[in-house]
Amino acid sequence: PPFYDSEQEVTEPRQGDGRSRTAMTLYEGKYPGGEVGFCLDILMDQCFLYTNGRGNLIPGWTVIMCGKKTSFVTLHHNVTQVLGTSHVASAEFGPGNLTRWFLARSW
Repeated sequence: PPFYDSEQEVTEPRQGDGRSRTAMTLYEGKYPGGEVGFCLDILMDQCFLYTNGRGNLIPGWTVIMCGKKTSFVTLHHNVTQVLGTSHVASAEFGPGNLTRWFLARSW
């Protein structure tokens, strides 16, 4: 699910169309830093897991999926600044009413 930064974001109707949030508990929907914080924590975990124990990264690609475009834009900007444009790729997937954004990065 999309992760929100505050209890208010989890429980209030969506901005814009006023639809209610998906059925989730507060613990499922809230994460420190919201979706960006969750994705950055995943990135840090992947950096740790993709090392060979000596601090050398094992080459490869990893992907994160974002449910909010604002999160994707923030993550894309930050990851591109750290890794450089040649190590970052992105895609948008929206076959129906939902759109998701994907951020891939190589080591």
